[in-house]
Amino acid sequence: MKKVEIYTAIGCKACEVAEEFLNDIGVNVIKIDISEDENAIKKLRELGFTTIPVIKIGEEYVEKFNPAKIMRLLDEQRGL
Repeated sequence: MKKVEIYTAIGCKACEVAEEFLNDIGVNVIKIDISEDENAIKKLRELGFTTIPVIKIGEEYVEKFNPAKIMRLLDEQRGL
């Protein structure tokens, strides 16, 4: 499976829920805290994102916590 990244920030409850969801289904995530990484903020803005969490699965992005879309993209990654 390709890497999964989650863009998050301190105090973001939706980010915590999304990260917990990914961990619960056995997905190893790379956590990128935008409150500590100005380049990450810049990247998200350039891509047109205005809210977090943003989850990158392969080359696809999911803005906000959307379990159905996350599972669809993960299944595509797994070839299901």
